[in-house]
Amino acid sequence: MADAVAGAPAEQSRLSRRAGMLLRDRGASVSVVLIVLLVTMAALAPWIAPFDPTAQDVSVALQAPDWTHLLGTDDYGRDILSRIIYGTRPALEVGLLSVALAACVGTPFGLLAGYVGGWLDNAISGVVDVLLSFPMLLLAILVVTLAGSGIGTVIVAIGVAQIPIFVRLARGSALVIRELDYVAASRSFGARGFRILRRHILPNAFGPLVVMLTLGIASAIREEAGLSFLGLGVQPPAPSWGNLIRDGVANILDAPWLALFPGLLLTISVLAFNLIGDAVRDILDPRDIVGRAGPRVPK
Repeated sequence: MADAVAGAPAEQSRLSRRAGMLLRDRGASVSVVLIVLLVTMAALAPWIAPFDPTAQDVSVALQAPDWTHLLGTDDYGRDILSRIIYGTRPALEVGLLSVALAACVGTPFGLLAGYVGGWLDNAISGVVDVLLSFPMLLLAILVVTLAGSGIGTVIVAIGVAQIPIFVRLARGSALVIRELDYVAASRSFGARGFRILRRHILPNAFGPLVVMLTLGIASAIREEAGLSFLGLGVQPPAPSWGNLIRDGVANILDAPWLALFPGLLLTISVLAFNLIGDAVRDILDPRDIVGRAGPRVPK
């Protein structure tokens, strides 16, 4: 009991130090602010969007940015700012849910493959090698083509495309951790495989997985925009950054703002998540698996 009470403040202190390190990183702190703004924009879209994102008014079609339409209008007279604000919703929804799907499916299979080894490792690794032979966007296009377009299908498609990454990462961590002395000691005391995986291997593989989650969100947002650009993601008239850029490319010479503003926000969003991932990687150094301070050993 005393060890547990003493361990709680130590764990809180470690989390506080890591949070402080994250906030002291200028790029990461700016990225946190940007991500909070994106989430707020998506949550409050009906209240902060100045116009209905699907309302058409051909009398102001292809109007340049002014005080009424701050980012201009498209060729149907729809307000670009409102459409960008609403386009934040599918971007974040796909980014978060697809990566959560990939992590929840890929991590257990990767840990099992790395810890058990043998025929199970060969079977899982073989499937992963086949999936990795397809470029991520191409694999997502294949899933969408077979299952049909729509936001739910896009989430599944991008999640399936990212599963092999989490399998590989979890497998690599498990291969290292299973050979450490404290795992061998737990095994010698009669701990079963599931307990070792849950209490020892997963907590020490958590750092690299968190980093991949952050980087995976950036990749998923980019992939969603790519699918929508190709007409396989969010379907018009619903707004998405990808289909906004596609519409803008058709009018790039007459109305460059159509592609400029959604493309700029897409770039900033992906960059923000990547910077957060880099900062988290520095704080949760994957070398901590066999790290300088030793692995995390549960009491």
